[in-house]
Amino acid sequence: MNVCKISNRGIINFSKKIREPLNLINGKLYSVYLKGEAIIIEPTIKDTTHNQCVFHQGKITIPKEIRNLLYINTNDQFIIEGMGEKIFLTRE
Repeated sequence: MNVCKISNRGIINFSKKIREPLNLINGKLYSVYLKGEAIIIEPTIKDTTHNQCVFHQGKITIPKEIRNLLYINTNDQFIIEGMGEKIFLTRE
């Protein structure tokens, strides 16, 4: 099971061990949104209304409004699961 922490600025740092199997690509634009209690990260499709973030140097930022909706605090831990091109982050 892979686990990550969200920093006080909303940044998740994915280790190389995690990002390679999940196919996270440096410089690529990803959509970040909520589905129930899970944070979903997936490659951005054209004309989306979801928040968009660039994956850079092994990191992605979870937008403030999503962190507020889930009452995320500094160093809250999340389980990382991948399905196809989608990444699911659920609170541990």
